[in-house]
Amino acid sequence: MHRAVMLTCLAGSIGCVSAALAQPANFFDAGAVTVPATPSSTSDGIDLSGLFDFGDGVSPGETLGVKWVKVELSNAVSGDLYFDTSVSIFPQLRDAVLAVYSDTGVLVASDDTTSGNRNNGAGLSFGSLDERTPPEFPRLRGQNGSLAAGTYWFAVVAGTGSQVSLGANSWNASTTQGYVLGFGDNDTYIEWAMQFGNTTPLPPPA
Repeated sequence: MHRAVMLTCLAGSIGCVSAALAQPANFFDAGAVTVPATPSSTSDGIDLSGLFDFGDGVSPGETLGVKWVKVELSNAVSGDLYFDTSVSIFPQLRDAVLAVYSDTGVLVASDDTTSGNRNNGAGLSFGSLDERTPPEFPRLRGQNGSLAAGTYWFAVVAGTGSQVSLGANSWNASTTQGYVLGFGDNDTYIEWAMQFGNTTPLPPPA
């Protein structure tokens, strides 16, 4: 079952945290995540789509540039454990990039629309190479290797790989693109979710 995030993250609001040094100034803190090792073939997730302001159907919502989410991973992800995140963007002519940085600002992995869920979606996948249950993001099967326990900063960035700049350190993610979010024909709609669990086979029936 996914935990839905029904919160627009704006500077100074509840759920948004300001950080010192070079860390992202505005982000949503998703808290601690423990990837379940038992029972077999179980999964959990977080629906992050509620972080985005799509307006009220009359007035447009926010202009998406870079959106940050902080996650504290309680256990290492390897073997049968997995941690996946995927973003889908509509309409299909628009793109997004996903990136994850360590708590010291080092770029861990990124994807520019090559392995996402659908449309011009981007995806990152750590841990197990086997099919997830349920297969929420079928194309994501551990392409990005293992992931140590620790604090990570995930970013969804508007634009193509050529429009987005991802620095190797200092959480340096930027873009020359911006999408006005909303529900209108000319607006952009985005979905972002994380899924984590294990692919341990179910025991045979007694």
